[in-house]
Amino acid sequence: MSWESLGENAEEAIEYYLSNPVSFVEDLILHERLDEHGKRMALDGKQKEVLTLLAAGKWPVLQKARGTGGTMAMAVAILWWIYCHPTAKVICTAPKEDQLVINLWPEINGWLKNSKIEKDIVWSKTKIFLRGRETENFVAYQTAQEPERLQGAHDPFLLIIIEEASGVKDASFQALLGSLTQKYNGLMIVYNPTKTIGFAIEYFKHPKGRFAPVHMPGYDLRTKWRHPLVTQEYVDDLKRHGLDDPYFRIYVLGLPPLHDADSVIPFEWVHEAAQMELPIDKNYRRIWGVDPAMTGDRVGFCERIGTKVTRIEDWTAMVDSTLLVGKIVHMYRETPLEHRPHEIVVDRLGVGWGVADGLAAAGLPISPISVSQVPSIRAKFDRLRSELWWQAREWFESRAVSIPDEKEFIEELTKPKYSLSPTGKIVVESKLESKKRFGGRARSPDKADAFMLTFAVGLDKIEEHRVDRYAGEVDEDDGVSWVGAW
Repeated sequence: MSWESLGENAEEAIEYYLSNPVSFVEDLILHERLDEHGKRMALDGKQKEVLTLLAAGKWPVLQKARGTGGTMAMAVAILWWIYCHPTAKVICTAPKEDQLVINLWPEINGWLKNSKIEKDIVWSKTKIFLRGRETENFVAYQTAQEPERLQGAHDPFLLIIIEEASGVKDASFQALLGSLTQKYNGLMIVYNPTKTIGFAIEYFKHPKGRFAPVHMPGYDLRTKWRHPLVTQEYVDDLKRHGLDDPYFRIYVLGLPPLHDADSVIPFEWVHEAAQMELPIDKNYRRIWGVDPAMTGDRVGFCERIGTKVTRIEDWTAMVDSTLLVGKIVHMYRETPLEHRPHEIVVDRLGVGWGVADGLAAAGLPISPISVSQVPSIRAKFDRLRSELWWQAREWFESRAVSIPDEKEFIEELTKPKYSLSPTGKIVVESKLESKKRFGGRARSPDKADAFMLTFAVGLDKIEEHRVDRYAGEVDEDDGVSWVGAW
């Protein structure tokens, strides 16, 4: 074995460290490191618990808040595993490659540098191994998108690390578990609890066999304890929308979101779409949604192509609608012909009248609507706004859609609630009602409303779209509604 750093007593040291991973990390990795206060660095209680569980043959399930040392726990566990076991195959997986390449892999390298074992381990961008034992003691990674590719990994001392596990599909979990057939195989599951159901959360809530739950919160509401790596400013920022806010629960408390039965779009669906990677399907129409604003709120803009939101923005409200018209016209003309929208939907309510008229006069393919008008299904919805939000809900419910992983957009999408009228119609709360519910603290859903507007143009697919629901016939040569000629 390649234990040059341990000198003549290497075998005795390895025998000791194999059963004492906490000592391994503190003696060989953190040995001379100082924290920002000039004190010698040490593992915290939760990190020690994780390593101790692994050494005892348990499989820790880390349900963590953001910034609580979970990535460090994975990194040092990996280094201990490949250094101290006779053979060691470590497979790291996550829903996206970036979650490994950008987060975990540099973390391993960071702790390896300036450690006592640095010269014994070779780190590269794709593989990590014990020097001289590239095929016997190594770490590799692959994404969890294709369950069949995760099968077949076997070794007497196999360790599987599942990062961002709440986004890993159950089929992939089953494939990974199928590889853990031997006595000294290990498993470590790490995740922010973005979902209320699924493999990871189930084994945290109801552990059985070798699974062992470890909760890593950033803040404790009862005792007011705060993790030393989590700032008070961060806690206060996410707490501003209330203690039940999904972001506060997930990323500060390390708890799953509450499932509100009256939420139009559950947080879980939105978060899953933000993690989904889908190509642009050219069979779908490109739609722009614009939610105008003049004062206070911001202008919302969204581009959606079928199952994928490709662009989401908001802009400072403009004192004159002609300024907003000019911005959109400039965007349209600067966009290559093949990427121009088939339709631009503008809410003409209030200040939107001037914007819709200005865009039409400029010859853009404009579809002005009013979200307060009657819906197409009058027996089910109280007004068009409720119907469009419900179509957005059904879009997310398909679980085969993709949006940008953008915090403000996700917040806005998950805030609105709905109720049923005395006649049984679905009523989605207004912007004003939503803001009042949060005591004026919540953002106006300008981006979300712009997204919602993209559902006002009928069928998404190019070959299926023949009639504009709210205007007239479509010119099949260019896909532009006749209202664009105003």
